[in-house]
Amino acid sequence: MITASIRHFCAAASSPAARATLTSATPTAAALSQALPYLRALQGQYLVVMVDGPSCLQPALREALLRDLASLHQLGARPLLVQGAAPQLQDVAGHRAPPPAALRQQLARSTLAELNLELVRLLSRSGLQAIGLSGYDAELAQADAQPDAAGLHGVAGLRAEILRHWLGYPAVPVLMPLAPNAHGEETLLSPEALAISVAKQIGACHLLFLHSQPRYAELSAQLSDAPSLEACLHAHPSHPAAPVLRHALAALAAGLPAVHLLDAAEPHGLLDELSSPDGSGLLLCQRGGTQWLADMQRYFRDSEAVLHRGLQVESKRVVRF
Repeated sequence: MITASIRHFCAAASSPAARATLTSATPTAAALSQALPYLRALQGQYLVVMVDGPSCLQPALREALLRDLASLHQLGARPLLVQGAAPQLQDVAGHRAPPPAALRQQLARSTLAELNLELVRLLSRSGLQAIGLSGYDAELAQADAQPDAAGLHGVAGLRAEILRHWLGYPAVPVLMPLAPNAHGEETLLSPEALAISVAKQIGACHLLFLHSQPRYAELSAQLSDAPSLEACLHAHPSHPAAPVLRHALAALAAGLPAVHLLDAAEPHGLLDELSSPDGSGLLLCQRGGTQWLADMQRYFRDSEAVLHRGLQVESKRVVRF
C-alpha cells in the first residue's frame, strides 16, 4: 500500500487528474502520510544503488528497479546506479573450456556497454536525465593492481567531483564497472567495491546492494552485532549471502553509516526499504551513526522493536556495529 501510494504521489506531481484523486478520505493518502517522514529525509540526499549482473540482465527486474529509481528521483533524492559485472563466461560460442582471457574481456566489455545503454534508455523513457559512465570518462576511476579470486579489481582512485556534477545537474549516473589501471590496461572492477568507493567519496547517506536470490533470511536470525556476523561468516563461508555480507562489512569499515541488503526480485523492494518503518531488507549500521539515524527518523535502541513518537513500532531487522 505504501509503495502504491508513493507511485501515485509521483504521478500526481505531473498529472492534475491524478493529483485530484489524492484526498484525505482515500487509503492512498493515509498510507502516504505514514511514509512522509522517510520521504522528507531523502530529499537532496545521495543514494548509491548497486544491482548485480544477473538482475540487470532480467528485463522485468531491471525495469521495476528503474521505475523505483525514477520515483525516488521525482521525490527529491539523488540516486546513482552501479550496474553489476557481466556474468562469468564459461561457455562461449561452443567452447567447452573457458575462452581465452582476451576474449572474456572483450565479451564482458561488450555486455557491460550494451547493458549500460539499455539502462540509460529506460531511465530516459521514465522522463529522467540519465548518463552512462565508465572509469574512462574524464578519468573518473582507476583500478588497483591486483584482481580478486573472480578476476575483478578494486578501486585505486575516483574523481568524485564528476559524479557530484552530474548528480547536481540533476541526472542519474549509471556506472559501468570498467576502468584502466595505473598502466592504462583495461580492467573489470568489482561492482560492490565501486559502489562502496562512490558512496564514501560523495557522502551518500544510503548504500544499497540488490542481489538476486540472496537468501539473507537464512542468516539474519543469527545476526545482532559485528561478532555475530563474523561468527556467521566463519561458520557459513560458502553460503550464497556470504560474499555480499563481506562487502557490507567492508563498507562499514570504510566509514559508511549504513548498508542495506535487498533481494532484487522483491517487488518495489527499493521503495519499501527507504519509505517505510519495516522495509524489505537487512540493514547493517554503525552504532555511532546517529545523524543518519536521526535523518531517517529511526532512533534505534538495542532491542528488536522500538516505538517512535508519531511512527509505528520499528520492526525492521537491524544489525548494529
